[in-house]
Amino acid sequence: MSEQWCIRHTEAADIPEAIALSERVQDSLTRSGSLQQIGPIARETFEVKIRSGNAYVIERAGVLVGGYFLEPLNFAQRAFWRLDALDRRFWFLSRFMLDPEFQGQRLGEQIVRELQRRTTLEPNGALILDCWEGNESLRAYYSGLGFRLHGLFPEGEYRIAVMVWMPVNGAFDFSYFPMLETPRLRLREMLPEDAGGMMSFRGEYEVTKYNSGAPYQDIAQARAAIEGIADDFATRRTLRWGIVLKEAGDDAIVGQIGYNYWARRDHRAAVGFDLARIYWGRGLMTEALHAVVQFGFERMQLNRIDADADDENIASQRVLTKVGFVREGLQRQQYYEDGTFHDLAIFGLLKQDYVPPKTG
Repeated sequence: MSEQWCIRHTEAADIPEAIALSERVQDSLTRSGSLQQIGPIARETFEVKIRSGNAYVIERAGVLVGGYFLEPLNFAQRAFWRLDALDRRFWFLSRFMLDPEFQGQRLGEQIVRELQRRTTLEPNGALILDCWEGNESLRAYYSGLGFRLHGLFPEGEYRIAVMVWMPVNGAFDFSYFPMLETPRLRLREMLPEDAGGMMSFRGEYEVTKYNSGAPYQDIAQARAAIEGIADDFATRRTLRWGIVLKEAGDDAIVGQIGYNYWARRDHRAAVGFDLARIYWGRGLMTEALHAVVQFGFERMQLNRIDADADDENIASQRVLTKVGFVREGLQRQQYYEDGTFHDLAIFGLLKQDYVPPKTG
């Protein structure tokens, strides 16, 4: 960290000033229309956190300008947030606050980076935090610092977004299911109860006409597909996400996207996708594909991503080229479907050529 800032344990003498700070921060949040809750923090809360060694303040030139609590996540919360299966020691970052007068100076980023650095030094350590689901700007801020959305959970009348940061010490190892988030979409694990959602798009002829295999005829096929996807994840073969449209607000999947195979020795994988026809033409699949491609290059340590599309499937080819895939060839009469031999267009994207979408 810069020498003008310092982090230290909170002391009893800091409590009045820290409470006043929490009141100013909460007032700023309330006036902005946010439902995020920081304070005012009760004196008793500070006293408990100080005794446990989990309260910290941030100073600039001897002036208290921020603070936070950082403590091991307890077993009950691990279970409620469905983290108990992960072999990680989670440090829960809460009540992270900065004096409104000092915001916009990248101090928050410096602090979080310092916490990440310290967490990296601890074997199997990880950071976790939560925020109000509707605070899109805060969620985007933490995403920019490497946090990934783990899930949405009820808290009173609202839902909170739980975000996780884990040190990158190698390729993705399937020890947890990674949730991805874009401005309009959430990519999450598909569950048995998503069979109806999958049936709604895999049962459409227009969605599946360029895929091998006929449209689904009953929900049992969708259930079997989801079970197969879960089995492939459990055996660390493939990784596929369900696509959820945020504006719908019901967490129902409207499509799927992911890697059909992963050739680890070659640092290469193949991507495929489907989307309900009602949502075509809105750029949603391009948005989802960018997120999956970035995950592949950053977390799976891929060097190349393969893709293919029926030569008549202009819409899918357009999505691929928008993300940066290059058409590399054509396999003539590559597969047989509906009494016809079909040509297959071959695409590829190299890590060195990929340009992430502009944000903000």
